[in-house]
Amino acid sequence: SIEKGLSREYIRTLIFSNNEMKQKFEDIVTKSVIKTINRILKGYELSGKSAVFVAAPLLFEYDMQDDFDAVWLVVADETKRIARVAERDGLDAEMITKIIDSQLSDEEKSLLASDIIENNSTVDHLKDAVNVLLDKYKLGT
Repeated sequence: SIEKGLSREYIRTLIFSNNEMKQKFEDIVTKSVIKTINRILKGYELSGKSAVFVAAPLLFEYDMQDDFDAVWLVVADETKRIARVAERDGLDAEMITKIIDSQLSDEEKSLLASDIIENNSTVDHLKDAVNVLLDKYKLGT
């Protein structure tokens, strides 16, 4: 699919077939994303928000986990992850596996996370797991 003049499929193929290109791309994008996140978080802090959630796929790969009060890691069996990404993004299993293999394993991430949410079941089960953590951190409504 083409978004704003870029072919996501072409870029994905290029990046995941060349480690040097992948690293350059991630460095550029990650630096930009970090700047944006920091700016947004500062705005929330100044407005008095008590909690802000940030979805950060490469948080551990860029050693940013200590920048947050808590890190909730969502994990799922690899077969479920592949099926979900294939359905969501229309990618084939080979490309999805390349992407997964380029990241730290769930086991490595689990050692760095403060909390782990297993997402192998239903959306309701996922909501229940999140609610447990919201209560743990006294963030419930």
